Amino acid sequence: MMNERYIGVDGCKAGWFFICIDAAGDANFGIYKNINELWHAFHNATVILIDIPIGLMSKKGIGRACDDAARNVLKPLRHSSIFSPPCSEALSAENYEEACNINQKVCGRKISIFAWGISPKIKEVDDFLQHTPEAIGILRETHPEICFWAMAGYKPMEHKKNSSKGLAERLDQLQKNYAKSTSIYKAALNRYFRKDVKRDDILDALANAVVATQLKGAGATLPTNPPKDQRGLSMEMVYAPPSTFPDETQHPKEIAAMIGRLISEKHLFPETEIFNETWMLRLVLNIFQALKISQHPLKFLPGSRWFSEGLIPSTFLARYRGDKLAESWTHADGIIGHFEAGNMGRADIRLSQDATHVVCVEAKMFSKLSPGVTNARYYNQAARYVACMAEMLKRANRRPEQFEQLGFVIIAPDEQIRADVFTQQMSRGHILETVKRRVAAYEGEKEAWFSDWFLPLLKAIAMKILSWESALEEIVKQRPEDGKNLMAFYRRCLVYNRVK
Repeated sequence: MMNERYIGVDGCKAGWFFICIDAAGDANFGIYKNINELWHAFHNATVILIDIPIGLMSKKGIGRACDDAARNVLKPLRHSSIFSPPCSEALSAENYEEACNINQKVCGRKISIFAWGISPKIKEVDDFLQHTPEAIGILRETHPEICFWAMAGYKPMEHKKNSSKGLAERLDQLQKNYAKSTSIYKAALNRYFRKDVKRDDILDALANAVVATQLKGAGATLPTNPPKDQRGLSMEMVYAPPSTFPDETQHPKEIAAMIGRLISEKHLFPETEIFNETWMLRLVLNIFQALKISQHPLKFLPGSRWFSEGLIPSTFLARYRGDKLAESWTHADGIIGHFEAGNMGRADIRLSQDATHVVCVEAKMFSKLSPGVTNARYYNQAARYVACMAEMLKRANRRPEQFEQLGFVIIAPDEQIRADVFTQQMSRGHILETVKRRVAAYEGEKEAWFSDWFLPLLKAIAMKILSWESALEEIVKQRPEDGKNLMAFYRRCLVYNRVK
């Protein structure tokens, strides 16, 4: 709709500084003295993202998990930018000492002087939402550092925002995702005195506005399933996953064209280097992430992302050098869900602390499931996947019942599925007996893990053998051109990978 408006807001000395971006990409900015005036101007906005705590702790409420989750993802560089706001009772205190005493009594800790400094603005928004329920769900909390973290592909900014390097790296992220960012920033600098609007007020409001334009039903929150305060306000921080930003900023068209030119009669490598199950799965998952599918083994939930060629942990890792029972981490062709990946290019995967979604995918063309590890040849690939997923849950301390979607999928050509290539190894009974045999080799050491984590997971997990053809049919329904191109790619995969 061409009348859509996306608003980013940050508190400033003069009141509330806003930046509004419309559906055409045009922007305007300004200041309102109070939140009521801002709402009167933008009550019909698509979304208003504001850098102020919404949803507060109280005697009857629970803690703000969003603050803890935000600090966790911003470590070790920007986590100190997240502070815990006062509880709702402390907002009426007449001075800092009284606020600390109230917060200590309610929450068990005092508040920072910074939290006290913005308490009037927190109270202003809290009172506004109490008397303006129609604003709930439109006016939502975010944090600029979380916005920049997501824009940068889940990486915190390296420098403080009030430094020259910090300003440059943040403007660079904004410019990549909204071409008018730098000009708007400079225009706002020129219009207002620093005593009214600081540089970082403009930067933060701009980040909030740019992220607001990218939500469009695909926004995510910290935590994934935010709790509510005693009045029903979500204690959350909203952000846009990297996949929602323009593709050209994440995957330059020039690189895609270069890869395309490799596919010619002049190439000097086997066709299977490109036309294989790994690339097929990446292409499928990349499109599935954008599709709106309510029921499918490969569907994405809010905040979910995917990882290719990840490593998932085993409970049977080596205990000492030369351990004959040990195995390496299991390699997963695809992982969908709420997780964190290792830093600096490492591929180890760990579940997010509030994860409700994890699905592991094994992609095949014409190969079978691989046999067991060196010292346990019976311990096949399907059993290893499920056992490793149990270890993932254990390490994150997440029970199966806390998950909305928990699965293991094999995706393969329809002809392989009809030939029952995977049926036996994918049966729950076969996986149970295989893992039980593996545990027995440890002579009681793994019994607690088996009963406390593996068995509950095996009971809850959805295991599916899915055909490439059925996945492509889903894509064709919603994105015919992409589906047509993927079908052509898949046919070449079949030709080049079929056993001669």
